[in-house]
Amino acid sequence: MFNSDISAENWLDPIELLFSVWLLASPFVLGFFDVTSASIVMIAIGSTVFLTAQLGLSNHLPWEEWINLLLAALLIASPWLFGFAGMMAATVNAVVSGIVLAILAFAALWIDYSYKESQEFAAESIHRRDVHARRAHQ
Repeated sequence: MFNSDISAENWLDPIELLFSVWLLASPFVLGFFDVTSASIVMIAIGSTVFLTAQLGLSNHLPWEEWINLLLAALLIASPWLFGFAGMMAATVNAVVSGIVLAILAFAALWIDYSYKESQEFAAESIHRRDVHARRAHQ
């Protein structure tokens, strides 16, 4: 599924892929794997981010980043939604990971829209140049 042509639009997808591995491993690395709700949240969101990053590597579409923004919000709220706010390591990990995921998603969306705008501007400039060239030859 890996697209070897990493363009300006999708260079963040490999970073998101690595970040998903952190989410999957964090319950074990930080020692809160026995907190079932926190572990399930990290594994579920980590798996979903892994899938969206894989999709982004093969065919980059902005909806993947919108999903990651929703997942980031869920991560940030998860300690209170799923009752593990009393576990400091799990709470800090969820909030910080949510912020990091949101930054990655916002950055990817910003790059996507900036890249598309620059491509549209370039195409329009070429079109105008061609129109002027045709008029000059008439």
